[in-house]
Formats: sequence, C-alpha cells, structure tokens
Amino acid sequence: MILVSFDGVTFTGNGFLANGLSLTLKDSTVNGNIDLGTTSANVSRADVGVIGTLTVGPSAEIAANEDSRIFVSSSGANIVNNGTISYTNTGTQTASLGGRLDVQTTNNSLISFNGGTFNINAAVTQGNGGVVRVFDNTNLNNNGTLDQTAGGLLELSTNSSLQGSSVVVGGEVRMASTGTSFVRGTVRDSLMTGSGTVNNGVSLTIDGATLQGSLDFGTTAATLSRADLGVVNQFTIGGTGSLNINEDARVFVASSGASVLNNGTIAFANTGTPTASLGGRLDVNTTNNGLLSAATGTLQVNASVDGSGETRVTDGGTIDFNGTLFRQGKLDVTGGTFDSGSSRFEVTEVMGDISILGGSVGSGEFAGSTSTFFNDLTLGNIPVAARIVDVDTHDSYVIGEDLTFGSSTTLSLDFDPSFVAEGGNNFDLFTIEGVRNGTFQGRAEASSVGTFGEEMFITYNGGNGNDIFLYALTDPNQVVFANAGQNDDAFFVGTRDKDDATTNDTFTFSNLELYDGAALTVGANETISVGSNGTVTVGDQALFNGHGVVEGNVLNAGLIRDEILPGSGTDVTEDFTQTSSGALRVFIEGDTTPGDDYSQFIVDGAAQLDGELQIVFDAENFNFTTGYVPTVGDTFDLIVASGGITLGNDFSISAFVFDDTSSIFEDDFLLEFFDSGFAGDPDSLLKFAGDLFNFELVNGDTILRATLLAGVSEEIPLPGAALLFASGLLGLRLRKKASSTSASAS
Repeated sequence: MILVSFDGVTFTGNGFLANGLSLTLKDSTVNGNIDLGTTSANVSRADVGVIGTLTVGPSAEIAANEDSRIFVSSSGANIVNNGTISYTNTGTQTASLGGRLDVQTTNNSLISFNGGTFNINAAVTQGNGGVVRVFDNTNLNNNGTLDQTAGGLLELSTNSSLQGSSVVVGGEVRMASTGTSFVRGTVRDSLMTGSGTVNNGVSLTIDGATLQGSLDFGTTAATLSRADLGVVNQFTIGGTGSLNINEDARVFVASSGASVLNNGTIAFANTGTPTASLGGRLDVNTTNNGLLSAATGTLQVNASVDGSGETRVTDGGTIDFNGTLFRQGKLDVTGGTFDSGSSRFEVTEVMGDISILGGSVGSGEFAGSTSTFFNDLTLGNIPVAARIVDVDTHDSYVIGEDLTFGSSTTLSLDFDPSFVAEGGNNFDLFTIEGVRNGTFQGRAEASSVGTFGEEMFITYNGGNGNDIFLYALTDPNQVVFANAGQNDDAFFVGTRDKDDATTNDTFTFSNLELYDGAALTVGANETISVGSNGTVTVGDQALFNGHGVVEGNVLNAGLIRDEILPGSGTDVTEDFTQTSSGALRVFIEGDTTPGDDYSQFIVDGAAQLDGELQIVFDAENFNFTTGYVPTVGDTFDLIVASGGITLGNDFSISAFVFDDTSSIFEDDFLLEFFDSGFAGDPDSLLKFAGDLFNFELVNGDTILRATLLAGVSEEIPLPGAALLFASGLLGLRLRKKASSTSASAS
C-alpha cells in the first residue's frame, strides 16, 4: 500500500485515490473533489486517514467508492462536513468489507450512501440542516450514535436498511415515502415519518420518539424469533401515525416506567403464520386516544389501556386482555372477541355482544359517567361499581339489548359522603332495552341499599318494567309501578314509552306518583285508574304523556303533554290541579276540530290552573294553499272542564314552534332558545318572544279559549319556498311587543 501524508493542506480541484492507496490528512481542508477507490474493487481498499480536523468545504465532496474507508489515524480525529461525503457502490464491493466512515463527524450538509453495504463506526452529530441519506436498496450498518438534537434528518429510501447497533437521537427519521425502509437499533426523541418495517428476529427500541408515519413489526413469514419493539420513557404515535403489529411481534417495556401514547393507530393483524406458542403482544401501558385494533388472530394485551379512543376487534380477531385497567371511549367487538381478563373495565360505548367474566366493571373515570352497551352484555361473577355524588351526578349503564347476570354478580355503590337523600330522589343505574336475566347477588327487589338522610332502595322494574333504579320513597307504603296492585299506592321512576299500545289495558292503583325525572307515557288505549278518591301526582321535573285516560284526580307539578289525538275523549275523569311549577303543553296544526286539528284537554271535574299553558305550532302540517292558514281571530278551545276552570295568579300562556320547522318564522319573529328543564322532554322547541294569544274563560268558565292575535293575509307556498311577508302570523315582528295584552275572564 502506498502512503501519502499531508499536513495543513487545502485541496482544490479534482483528485483521485486508487484502491490499495492510503492518504493521511492532518488538519486539512477539502474545497474540491476527491474520489476514493475505483469501480474495479479489490481486497486492498482506498483509505483516508484523519489526524486532527478534516474540513469539507461547502462546495466540496469526498466521494468514497465501493469499499473505501475514512478512518482515524490519530486519537481525537474528527471531520467537519459542510459539503458532501458520499459513499457509492456500483456493484463491485467486497462482501466482507463495504465502505466505512470511522471518524467522528459533525455533519452540517450531506452524507449519503448509495447501493450495497456501508458502515458508520463513529458518532455523527448533525447540525441544523444536516442530512444523512440512505438511497434505495442500500444497507447502512450504523454502529455509532447519530445525534440530531440540534436538528437534522436521517432519510431512509425504499428498501433501504438501517442495521447494526444504531442509535439515532432527535431530529427526524424519514422512512420510505413509497414501499418501506427496514429499521432496527434505538430511536430516541426523534420524529419518525414515512413507512418502516422491523423484520422478525430484529429489535427496535423507541425512547421518547414520536411516530407520524407507519411502522410494521414482523413479516408474513413468521419464525420463532419474533420482531420486538422495546419502549423506553414514552413512545408517542401521532394522529397520522400507525404501528402495525404482525404475527408474533411484541411491544414490550425496555425500561421501567415506559408508556405508549397513541393518538393514531395501533393495529394487530395475523395473515396466518403466527407461532402458536407466541402470538402478538402489547406489554406496555398505553393511553389510547386513537384506534387500537385486532383482526384475524389473537393480540395479548398484558398492560393497562387507558384513554378516550376506540378499541376494535374485527374479522374473527381476539384481544386477550390481562392488564389491570381497560378504559376506552369505545369498544367494538362486532366482528371479534374481547376477553377482559381480571381487569377493571370502564368503556363509554360498546358495540357488539360482549361477555365480561373477570375483573370488575365501572362506568368511567369520573363520577357521572354513562357506559352504553349497544348489544348484549353478559356479566360474570364480578363486582359492578357505581358512584353517586348527587341527584344530577351518578354513574349509569345503558344496555341496547339483553343483560345477563352471573349467579353472584355484585353491585358496589359508592355514595359521596356529602350526599343526603330526599324522598323522590332516584337514580337510573341500568336502562335495559331488551331482557334482563338475573339480579345482583344480595340485592333483592325493593331491598335497602343504605340510609343517606332517607333510606334508599333498589328496584329492577323501573321504566318499561326492566330498568334498575335506586330510589328514596316519599311514602313508606309505596310500591313500584310494575309491581303495584289495585290497592297499592304506586310510584313510577324511569321512562316508559308505550304510545303505540294497541290493547285496552287499565292500570289500577290507590294513588300514583311520578317521581322527579320520571317520564311516563300512557298509550291511547290505556287507562290509569286511581278512583274518585285517588290522585295521579306528576312530580316536579316529571313528565306525563297523556295519550290515554286518567280515571281519578291529577295534580301536576311537572309537565303534561297532550298531543293531538283524533277521536279522543276525556283526559281526566275527576279534578285537575296544576301548581305554579307545572306546565300543560298542547299542540296546534289547524283550527277546525278539537282533537283532530289541535289538542283539547278534557276534564270531567273542576280545573284549577296555575303555572304555564304551552301552545306549540306544529308548522310541518300547515298548508298555505289548500289547508289551514293561521288567521287573526282564530280561536282554540284548549281546556274544557265540566266542573269549571279557576285561574291562579301565576297562570300564563306561551307560544312555541318545533325548531326543525322554525325557518318559516325566524326571519320576522324573535325566537328564543328554550329549555324546559325536564330531562325526558322529547320536544325541541323555540319560544316566541311576546304574546301571540289572548285568552279568556267562556261558557260559564268551563272552557279556556285562546285567540290568535295575528294571522297571515297572503298565501305562502310550503314547504320549501317559504316566503315571509311583513304582515300576519308569519310576518308579525315580535321584536315590538304586540299591543294587545293577555286577559283572563273573571
């Protein structure tokens, strides 16, 4: 080998160092181009030895061909690259050698590797703007540290491979934009983009890095040596990031305290070649705010999963969960299986049938959470937890189909120490749309769950007769609606929707009370009978849909909806009393026939009215060309009481329109947002500002008649082209209050 040495020299122009020759540079600068090695490689490579500092100028290039090497001739040698250091193999590399960069380098510009295999055996520090580029089909054995803390880019092209004990710190690791790049080693605090693959038998360690591209772990040709992803500190998967765990690949804890934050996708898939004794694994505590999915195989999750994201099991896939906490916004098991193991299960929405046979069930991270299971839920012999803070804040579960209990499923109730129950308080723990099979162990129907001011009890017959409620009685002799007999004082909690009832059913009690928040619908062919001495009490914040008949007295402190019901007769056979907190809601879609065109609330006894009469225009059924047109002076006999009507000091009338038909009013009316305050209110309304109606008592004070103060003077085509005019009901500008005032007859 021929040795040539230079000390403190600046190279310009073009130079060439043939194979078998060695050039030693001490404290020198390259401002031209130097080619190392030839395209006819042999065992004796071209070598450049560095003593002191070798500087590559901004427009200079050291082009190392085939097996050429840049090495340390004396301790402390280093390179400052402001130009280009390129390694190229044209096809004649010696397999046992390969091009090498063995000198500590500060790269402020470009170091590239193209074709064949190359080695970095020293630390490379990237300046801001520094790039290390690995071209297509090129292998780079990085056995040093690539420090990109100050900025910098490692660019891996299609089918390029990052091998060795590589450590990349900071900056960006840009993997292939088409196809994939193959990676291994350690990536610390870097941004990873593009598409990368970790093959079977290879390990990649992620230390504080963020993935905005995609990483595939494992190949479709599985072996006993799995692909491993070790996590140190936090591994973040960004919103566009995707971590794909194939076959037997594993994500594991490489250092205590490791975690995964997933805002993108973690996907497990089995193409049919996993090793039965292994299987894909996620062993790192994960906050999943994106998507965690498993398809056509079994993914073992041996860590806790938290977050607001979705877990999806499809195509016959299985997630075998062995962590301590599984908390997600959504779990979809429609196409697969989820085994909750011995974890605490807290999910906001669950799609598909699910069995939770181990661990425990809670409804969410915070008190007041609701968990919705859209299909069947089967519970094993496990505890189910619910927290109660106050009447407005408590945990609940909604079951879209059937709920099945284990033989010893238990209910754990956590009442806030400050909670004090009052009579009528009730909490919907389980709303069940399908069939309930079984009960909680040790908690029989109507049994006590404890005393918190008032004693509270449990019922499995709330709502439609299948919902699970806690309640405090207003009267110790009351029995829940579904279980009460004709001599019982009954109470109702929950929601009953039976407006499509076709049978002539009669429910007979001594008295009936709707507790706060209850919503009871009596079908058109149904009757509530409490006799002439009994009373149906609609409690504060309770809702009564009066499609049928009440035989007895009614006391309304809540909301009664009297929908238009053709052919209907009496609503209340005895007396009707409405308190100052009560509201009676009626509907208008015409003015001809009571019951057919507008609601008429009929009382056989006397009516004492306080509170509010709410009149709702059902504008969807207005017909401005051939049918009803609201006109000044239209009258509506809304309440008829044979025993006479008495109006209290707080009685008032207000007008409303359904918000989905409000567009025909909104240009010329002042419409206000309206919240009735009733949890079960099915109507979404806007309120007219001002008085649209005058009202009076007529026919010996037995009829409350409302008269329209404004109407429509021109025909307006509907629907679709609803043109608004300046006069009439649709044109009256209620920004100026109507001059007429409401009055009541004495």
